[in-house]
Amino acid sequence: MSSWDIGKVYLYKLPPVVLCDFSLVMDSISDVDWDRFASHVLTDQTDRRLAERRERRTDWVMNHWAQRNGTVGELLNVLDKLQLLRARDIILNWKPSGLRPSSTPLAAPSQVKLEPLVPPSHLFNPPPKVHPTNTLATKAYSPPGLRSLPKPGPPPSGLKSQDHRGAFVDQQVTEAIK
Repeated sequence: MSSWDIGKVYLYKLPPVVLCDFSLVMDSISDVDWDRFASHVLTDQTDRRLAERRERRTDWVMNHWAQRNGTVGELLNVLDKLQLLRARDIILNWKPSGLRPSSTPLAAPSQVKLEPLVPPSHLFNPPPKVHPTNTLATKAYSPPGLRSLPKPGPPPSGLKSQDHRGAFVDQQVTEAIK
């Protein structure tokens, strides 16, 4: 089994829950410490200033860095250098779900046979179908006390509209043709 090195993992491979916890911690540190962090990560002063104005500034910085193929090792070096140990520990506590410590043996699968769950049939009986005897007598339901809105009136006589070709047609000319 090959050994796994967290330092070689790309930032975009970190799970969202780890990045979210990391961003929460980084967004809560002082502005001076955050500026120092952003200055180590971002190469452009304009990008740093744009990032500090964002609501989720650390998330933006990490996305920017991940797009440039930054690694977790580079992130850990920056966090160690700046003594941002709480944020560093969030990253260090992450282990990929596919990895288990080599000292822990895998448990043998159990030999218990599980039967598929069948829901009780009385819970899923369809409601009885109602067949109206007279379809003309059925009306749409309208709650009591509510009235429908009146229909709109005719358009003004001088209204100009477009025909299907996009040309403007005088409403009076159209009515005269009818």
